[in-house]
Amino acid sequence: MAIDRAQKEQNAEELRADLAGIPHAILVDFKGLNVANATDLRRKLREEEATFKVVKNSTALRAIEDLPLAEFKDLFIGQTAIAYTEGDVVSFAKTLREFAEEFETPSFKGGIVDGAPISAEEFEQLAKLPPRDELIGKALYLMNYPIQGLVTVLGSILTGVVTVLDQIRDQREQVDEAGPVETSQEDPVEDVAEEAAEEEAETEEVAAAPEEAQDAAPDPVEDVAEEAAEEEAETEEVTAAPEEAQDAAPDPVEVAEETSEKPTSEEAGTVEEK
Repeated sequence: MAIDRAQKEQNAEELRADLAGIPHAILVDFKGLNVANATDLRRKLREEEATFKVVKNSTALRAIEDLPLAEFKDLFIGQTAIAYTEGDVVSFAKTLREFAEEFETPSFKGGIVDGAPISAEEFEQLAKLPPRDELIGKALYLMNYPIQGLVTVLGSILTGVVTVLDQIRDQREQVDEAGPVETSQEDPVEDVAEEAAEEEAETEEVAAAPEEAQDAAPDPVEDVAEEAAEEEAETEEVTAAPEEAQDAAPDPVEVAEETSEKPTSEEAGTVEEK
């Protein structure tokens, strides 16, 4: 049944209304796709909030005038269908790619993503990306990571400031409890110089003390020599004492002779009488 011109115009207007404002669309060659597989593909795309529509090339060319898909008017040859969506373009591309790998049809021609034209190879790469939710999660993580790092650094700085302030407060409380501290009016430089001079003098005294102690201590060699001489003298005295005692004792022979020569008192009286 031939379609009159008015019907063709109506079909073109309806397709144009469907494609107007669509950010993502892909032209495919559905050669070799049977009715059952086409129905299955439409069902899967419907789950991704996408549409698969077989079009007549002449009608599609009138419908895409002044639309982004007009960039691919030379691709409206052979058996052409348009798959399009306003939803997640990555999931949309994945569904088409998985179906094409399973049934070896349809083949991609070219299309638009966010209104910008892309080739069939770029559409294949798009299908290999992670899902939209996962991409958004990674993007948010990358965007949030510097902020988290900054918050961590600021938190560490604030913690350090609070710690220092607490230490200062504790020190002040200790000073207040201990009472006022007397401050010296003397020049701190002079105090330091005097302390250094005192320490130097003490060091010199400590260094000189061993020398004085060494001078005052008796020579152990001389003491030993003197003690040896004294012991030798005592030994000579002990040795000489018996000899002197022997010399001082009277000879018994001489004592006997003297006794025999000396007359007794009776003999002396007799002599006198004579």
